[in-house]
Amino acid sequence: MQGGADEAIAARFSTLTVRGAEGGLDHWASDPEGRLSLVIVLEQFSRSLWRGTPRAFAQDAAALSLAMDSLENGHFQALATPWFKIACTQPLGHCEGPDHLERIDLLISLREETASAAPQHLQPIYRFLVKQAEDIRQVTNIGSDCDQLTRFNQLEASFVDLPKGFAACQFKTDSAGALAVSSGGLHGLEKLELHRRK
Repeated sequence: MQGGADEAIAARFSTLTVRGAEGGLDHWASDPEGRLSLVIVLEQFSRSLWRGTPRAFAQDAAALSLAMDSLENGHFQALATPWFKIACTQPLGHCEGPDHLERIDLLISLREETASAAPQHLQPIYRFLVKQAEDIRQVTNIGSDCDQLTRFNQLEASFVDLPKGFAACQFKTDSAGALAVSSGGLHGLEKLELHRRK
């Protein structure tokens, strides 16, 4: 997460993130929104909570498995908004491995499909995300012999400029411990809310 969200996420979701990293939230993956929530916890919250340490990336394989399974079991297709689909497939580009280039190609294809289904007024944002995946593909291909962590850090640093009107997500829990994620930007045109029980 860019935009100074690390402190807020660590303050509010550190216990939840630790539980997720330890496998204590695996039951969330039983439905599409729960799977997406778990991907966000494992793949994004972990980066915020443990930034600068190997532990920040230690959940990448689990998040990737959840994302790839969502493509096979229909959870990805069942997600209600284009933004949910973008968030669900983030691990395809982040998780290093021998099939990384193939997964990035899949990510580009999925983002193109998602962008084409997005509302017209949001097209610039979704087209930006397609371009971002294409840029990651190019850097990853050029740097395929580089140290993986160094390459990932270069990628993270390369994509901090977001399109105008795009803001960082806000995260909260309700009194029952449900996770809610709101995309505060997009001029209020789209809202992401994932409610999960503990």
